[in-house]
Amino acid sequence: MRHPSPAQPLDVHRTRSALPTPGFTLVEVLVVVTMIAVLLAILIPAASSVRASARESVERSAARNLLTAWNLYAQDHRGRLLPGYRSGLPAFDPEGIPIDGQTLGVAAARYPWRIAPYLGNAVDELTAPSVARSLDGRRAGDDPEYLYLASLHPRFGLNGTFVGGDEGAGGFNPGFETAFGRFYRTSLSEIRRPESLLVFTSAASVGGSFGDPEVVEGYFRVKPPRFTSSQWQAAGDSADPAAVGHVDPRWSDRAVVGFVSGEVDARPVEGLRDMRLWADQADAHDWTLLPVNGG
Repeated sequence: MRHPSPAQPLDVHRTRSALPTPGFTLVEVLVVVTMIAVLLAILIPAASSVRASARESVERSAARNLLTAWNLYAQDHRGRLLPGYRSGLPAFDPEGIPIDGQTLGVAAARYPWRIAPYLGNAVDELTAPSVARSLDGRRAGDDPEYLYLASLHPRFGLNGTFVGGDEGAGGFNPGFETAFGRFYRTSLSEIRRPESLLVFTSAASVGGSFGDPEVVEGYFRVKPPRFTSSQWQAAGDSADPAAVGHVDPRWSDRAVVGFVSGEVDARPVEGLRDMRLWADQADAHDWTLLPVNGG
């Protein structure tokens, strides 16, 4: 009588190798990679937009602080407005030393160092981050060039042509004023439309002063679209802010603008071609300053 053979021992290694190996198919991997790419395409621009919005908010806040300082200056000077550019007026560095004895006199003639005391001498408040970084190394050594560059490249340009006066645009010039009358406002009490009269706007210039031809965020002066003739080109030029009076639409093609009333807004360049925003006496979009005799 034959007895059944005992069962063969289980070959564990052979059994495991026979089982299917878990993993992803090529199609599944491609689907996951595609989904990640789509998510990145959505999230990266969104994050960039959030950062840009945050920087714009900082600039809006700086504009409000600057307008507050501008009004405080007027209060301390019996209502007289801060000139955009005027020689012969005192200006001091944060240590109280006269600026015109340390660097070129134009640094004291420009508005930034005269309004700085009303900002607690926090000159960083006046400069865009990119300019502040460029000035950092100079500040530590009390370099006179720092005083000059800080006056040249504040983040906002002042509409001195029609608000406060600007020697570069005939301001404080008796001969020019005889021909064209007092065309700029010199005191708060003279302003008829504070809610729509532009004082400051985001500005830029070609930064040769920093040793390169790149555009620098910030310039002390902005020019209106028209004066005694047209001053702006028909279209802006991203490589030359002077094409639109140094106005810089760096926030999604808009510039931050501050008005006499204290209102701060962001406007496209095309919206700033309206002369009624620049000159308190302007009565038309294309208003131009004419001699008082109409000639």
